[in-house]
Amino acid sequence: MFAAHTLLTALLLTAPPPAGDLPKDSPATPDTPQRLASEHTDAAHSTLRMDVRAKLVPNLRSYEALSKDVLDNLGFLTTVKSTAEYLDGIRNSVVTRSLENTIPGFIWLTRAYDSLRKLATRGETVKLRIAALKQMSSDLLKAAERYTDTPTNAHFQTLMRGFDDARVVFRDARSAFDDLDELGAAVDKALAKADKVVGALRKLPWLGSQYDSLADDIDSITAKLTILRQVMKITRTATERDEKVLSRLRTTLDEAHAHDAYEQAARFATRAKPGSAMTAFREVRHKWPDTQWAHLSDRKIVELTAHIDQIQADLTQARHDLAVARQALSRKPNVVAQPVEQTRVVTTIAPANPLMWGVAGALGVLLLLGLAAAWLRRQT
Repeated sequence: MFAAHTLLTALLLTAPPPAGDLPKDSPATPDTPQRLASEHTDAAHSTLRMDVRAKLVPNLRSYEALSKDVLDNLGFLTTVKSTAEYLDGIRNSVVTRSLENTIPGFIWLTRAYDSLRKLATRGETVKLRIAALKQMSSDLLKAAERYTDTPTNAHFQTLMRGFDDARVVFRDARSAFDDLDELGAAVDKALAKADKVVGALRKLPWLGSQYDSLADDIDSITAKLTILRQVMKITRTATERDEKVLSRLRTTLDEAHAHDAYEQAARFATRAKPGSAMTAFREVRHKWPDTQWAHLSDRKIVELTAHIDQIQADLTQARHDLAVARQALSRKPNVVAQPVEQTRVVTTIAPANPLMWGVAGALGVLLLLGLAAAWLRRQT
């Protein structure tokens, strides 16, 4: 009874936590949500290391060769500029203008001139983009090789940040390639039409030979432009492929990190640490929102919330029951315990009533009279 009263009093004096607060875990436990296992992360690094080595490194190495090819092919811009100037002189000459109405498609000389002038300007922009791509590729290659040598989270993040910074360079390069490719199609068309006009001019008596070099330049520009467009398509495809590879790499490592964090949170839950478990599940959902473990964490958070709400309800009911019990205990009289004093016990014979006292007295008198008679007899 005394133990039950003590237990009820202790529980009554312990107020439940306010509504909405998470139950506190034992401070003696060293585990925290930040101390996450890395089993799945380590396994992911083994896979990512091979992917980087097999897919990213070869592409990054090829960018140097591709950049060199593009720059080499852009060397024909000198011919483009000189040919544009030649066309400008032809279309504005008095002799050629006199033939404007007699040669079909003469207007294409002007259109070819405009196209070549734009090609020369865009080509210079591509040169700058290719130079930036080449330098960025060299830096990324170093980061990729460092990760394949030592696959750690830090080296992976360095590589990913490098690609994030390079995304602008790749985007600008692809944009320049697209613009130049689109312009190349227009230049091809204009040069093909202009070539026909030049062919007609070459047939003119006494004047045709002066257009021979122009025809050769147009053929050369057309051939080199075709090669340049092919090289740019190869480079563009490579950079697009890198974007897809990077997306898969990030997804793989995010899933692994989230998996490890989820299992740590689950361990907290099985060890009756709902507060730490709730924090860990929320961390999974916040850091890796696009993973399957984030969705599973959402379910666990709902379950833990319901569990904690039930704990709060049980504590509230217990507080009410204990308050009633305390009031009942307070209405009982106080019992004072007196110390027991050890005394010497003397055994006496106590008559049960007055009659026994009278009989005892008569017997005593008779005994004394007998003793006195015996004494007198011995004296005589």
